[in-house]
Amino acid sequence: MENLPVGEVVIIVLGLVQALKIGGIESRYLPLCGLVVGVLASFFVPSVTLTQGIVGAIGAMGLYSGVKTTLTK
Repeated sequence: MENLPVGEVVIIVLGLVQALKIGGIESRYLPLCGLVVGVLASFFVPSVTLTQGIVGAIGAMGLYSGVKTTLTK
């Protein structure tokens, strides 16, 4: 079975966290929600390992933070 690349996990985490943000979750809880989504991806998507889920979640948080910082300066 082929592994799902971490880049695709990043996209999944970004999308679901943005949906939670629009849904009204406080912004201080979004990194924790992202980590939970990444870990849950490892349980519900058979080709994603726990490490890939965590790395994907951390990558998504870093990507969002980097883009936000760059665009607000």
